[in-house]
Amino acid sequence: MQKRYCWFVLLAFCLFGFQLKAQDHLTVPTYNPNLLNQTVAKKGDFSPTEKLNVLEDSLIYQYDTLSLPFLDDFSSDHLSKRVEDINDPRVNDTTVYRIYQGGQVVQDTNGFVRDSTFYYQYGADSSLLQKVEQFNGIVEVHNLSTFPTTTQNVNVYLPYNIYDTVGDPNPDTIFEMPDLFQDSANYYFVAPDSNDFYVDRSVYINRTFAIDPPTFGVATFDGLTEYGLPYNIDQQITVKADYLTSLPIDLSFTLDTTYFSFFFEPQGISLDGPEREDSLVLEFYNSNREKWGKVWGTPGFDADTFQQVFVRVDSQFLTSAFQFRFRAYANSAGAFDQWHIDYLYLNDQREASDKSVKDIAFTMPAPSLLKDYTAMPWWHFKPNPGAYMADSVNGLRIKSLFQNGLNVFNKIVIPDTVNNSTFFRFPASDQFSILSAFSTIERDYLINFDFDPNYIDTAGTLAAIADIDFRPSQSQDPDLIRANDTVRSEAVLDNYYAYDDGTAEAGYGVNPQTSADGLLAFMAVEFNMPFADTVGGVQLYFLPQRFNFDNPPITSQSFQLTLWNSLNPAQIVYQQELRYRPFFSDDNGYVTFWLDTLIPVNQTFFVGFKAIGPKSMNIGYDLNTNHRDKIFWSLDGASWSNPSRSIFDGSLMLRPVFRKKNWDVGVVEPKPKYKVQIDVYPNPARELISIRADDRTSLANFQLFNLKGQLMREGVYQKELDVSNLDKGVYLLRLISKQGKTHSRKIMIAD
Repeated sequence: MQKRYCWFVLLAFCLFGFQLKAQDHLTVPTYNPNLLNQTVAKKGDFSPTEKLNVLEDSLIYQYDTLSLPFLDDFSSDHLSKRVEDINDPRVNDTTVYRIYQGGQVVQDTNGFVRDSTFYYQYGADSSLLQKVEQFNGIVEVHNLSTFPTTTQNVNVYLPYNIYDTVGDPNPDTIFEMPDLFQDSANYYFVAPDSNDFYVDRSVYINRTFAIDPPTFGVATFDGLTEYGLPYNIDQQITVKADYLTSLPIDLSFTLDTTYFSFFFEPQGISLDGPEREDSLVLEFYNSNREKWGKVWGTPGFDADTFQQVFVRVDSQFLTSAFQFRFRAYANSAGAFDQWHIDYLYLNDQREASDKSVKDIAFTMPAPSLLKDYTAMPWWHFKPNPGAYMADSVNGLRIKSLFQNGLNVFNKIVIPDTVNNSTFFRFPASDQFSILSAFSTIERDYLINFDFDPNYIDTAGTLAAIADIDFRPSQSQDPDLIRANDTVRSEAVLDNYYAYDDGTAEAGYGVNPQTSADGLLAFMAVEFNMPFADTVGGVQLYFLPQRFNFDNPPITSQSFQLTLWNSLNPAQIVYQQELRYRPFFSDDNGYVTFWLDTLIPVNQTFFVGFKAIGPKSMNIGYDLNTNHRDKIFWSLDGASWSNPSRSIFDGSLMLRPVFRKKNWDVGVVEPKPKYKVQIDVYPNPARELISIRADDRTSLANFQLFNLKGQLMREGVYQKELDVSNLDKGVYLLRLISKQGKTHSRKIMIAD
């Protein structure tokens, strides 16, 4: 373990300005495109869309109070689901008015005054006969700027004085300026979802970042927000980063024997673990005092195993609206300082020594059903399925969290979903094992059957489902969480080859070298298929990299897609004449580049690119699969090497697409054809904000709106905007180009 830690320290130095001797290297992700795809950076746009921002700030999420026991092992995702469409069936709206009287909305267009107004009556000799206050009653005034609204009772008066002289048929009415008008606000409520356990979403629920967790699925804390964006890309500082906050839980009827337990692990398989200045903290909420209190915490340290923690819930927290909250302090610039937590369990009548729960579980996902790939073209698979299908699914780890032995039954089944039957089952009857207390066993399943090729006519997914069960009697406690008892091993049969599982725990890059053609680096991946075919496109998982405003981003560089039938000697069969620029996030983080024609390639071929520019163009690197022997890099395109010895085992996230071409696009760049780069900083701001657009975006005007849609300011575009006189809060900055296109950014004004 110590050697691995030293490597991480050395790698950290490399990330912050020191170079390793090897030209190729691994790097820590500074974005998570999987989250970008789900929320704000669809089709390569890193900034939240205006519609999403306005919608999210207008929504009020409603939650049910949970009851005991509270149990979550993250084998299912219980984070609150973001609503992205106002027409979502979960959304209901209501209108709240500013002024009510007697429980009824005041129908008024003239307004009221808070100071007294009067009816004056004078005699013919101008003597005052009477003075009557024009009291209009007590109204309930709602503050519409918050929800729930706060209210106060106010005495109001008619907004005018009347001067009436006896005998004069036309009294004088003198209007006063009203200081209280009727108003209204719409609030959008998201109905409670029984699947929700948490009120926030900043952690990343995954099955690939931890090492040997209690059950498959963990919550990962790091320096990335819920959108997959760094908390602060411009500074390497420690900040309050990810949170995980539970819904209210009713503990009003519990005793002092209420305990909260969980497992945690620093770092896992990520490249950067928490240091001493980083920390993970647990807090409890006292709803009676409306105050959070720290009950546990740890600084960063080095480990590759999970530790269990027990915390007794003190009587001050035993309320009807108890909550717990984890929060992490981490490097603000990316997926640094990772912590992983698992198996949260809160219940009464427990003890600190009570580490046993009657639960068995798989601890990690199952490997691919294909021998060498995670995906391949279905027409390559069909002629001879046995040549490409795995002979077995090996190394499925089953763990017991129970203090006594259990009789465990397990099996694997490949279902025929078309005919609602079974293709294959192993063993013929469920396999029996004795799983001793708190132990782990591994199971291997043979997949020795001849798959009928007639079932493969289109793209699809072939799945093998492994299941475990200890079959308690009616008088015994059942398996506590059934969701962690089943894993799927899949063979994706589509139109592309893939070695990776779709997640990038790191990035792999090559530092360029000066040549007659400039600064160059080459990268290629080898693929082997049953017969020669035509390639129509390439999918790349670009790993966004840290940059600041003093240096150009990686998106300013270019590359040329390249296909080889051989690397030694180099035999190029295609090189894109048009230079592409890297951009980020399409479907699941991948960007698809269509070639301008279908390219014939041999059964063994190589696909990659020639990178042009001063920086390493990093590609996603999957640390959970290992095909490093298929990865090659070069500085001149002639002499090639596999990854250096210091590079961890993994697979490059680069995929060739077959027999498909975007015929309507021709030789232009793929969608998005051009990714607009507009930076607004600092954000939050106090006095000035700077607006920087790339060279191809010519801005003409700006508009600044508050979240009620009111125009606060507009004018000709300027690189600096003074916001010192604005109230603190969230605003929408709309930038209009000379071509009439609009680009919106959300900004926050702080104290």
